[in-house]
Amino acid sequence: MLAQDELRNIFAKADINASSLPATLCSLWSQDEAGAADKTGEHIALVRLSLLGALKADDAEDFSEVFGKQSTSGLYDRFVFGIAPKGWKYSPWEAHQEIRVASRPEMPTDCFRLLAEWRDQNPTARGRLGEIALRIAYISAAANQDEEVGEKCMRAALEFAEWQEAIRSAYKAGLGDTLDAVATSAILNVLEKAGGKWVVWREVAQRKNWYRRFGAATLSRVRDSLAKSGMTVEETEEDENGRQKRTGRFRLSGSAEGEG
Repeated sequence: MLAQDELRNIFAKADINASSLPATLCSLWSQDEAGAADKTGEHIALVRLSLLGALKADDAEDFSEVFGKQSTSGLYDRFVFGIAPKGWKYSPWEAHQEIRVASRPEMPTDCFRLLAEWRDQNPTARGRLGEIALRIAYISAAANQDEEVGEKCMRAALEFAEWQEAIRSAYKAGLGDTLDAVATSAILNVLEKAGGKWVVWREVAQRKNWYRRFGAATLSRVRDSLAKSGMTVEETEEDENGRQKRTGRFRLSGSAEGEG
């Protein structure tokens, strides 16, 4: 178990140019051996790795900056996420040890049928989540010393995967590592969370400190680029001279008009 009080340290190393760390961690998700070569030779890791880490993120945009471009090749998909609720306070906790020998349960074909039916509901987004659900079901059955993974166990694991799906709908990996890409990801995250309602540009930019993080020139360029590409819509209204002028509100294109 590799426990990281601050998960940003790993992503700082993963963000180094030509770093092999993301690919190595992806390999160790399904294998016990992974390695990389450099001028000094080949370096191999033999380990059954579990990675546990805490990540302080102020909001979804801050999260996307950490899980940036280097994580989109598969590292982000392999994590199981949990969110500390607002106002959470630490309280002492004492572990109670229990000796329990895990079983080696069978995985019936019905489990794969349930998984296939679940994936078919959203095949694009549920690919890796299905494999995580299988792992959750198998580990749970083994800890309970069951002889096989039952239907209730599998359905509970799929429900767990749906919780992960809900978290990932808000906390997403960044689109890239350039300033424009990070700004684009931050803007789109806000618009998606708005659920089709109009968003006042000036208010959200000030609340999110976008001008300080990205600069006025970058923000204006990205905002105009999103509108020209058809990804966003800016609201306009007619002035007293019959000309269209901007209201300062925008939303995702194709969204139902709402109140902002």
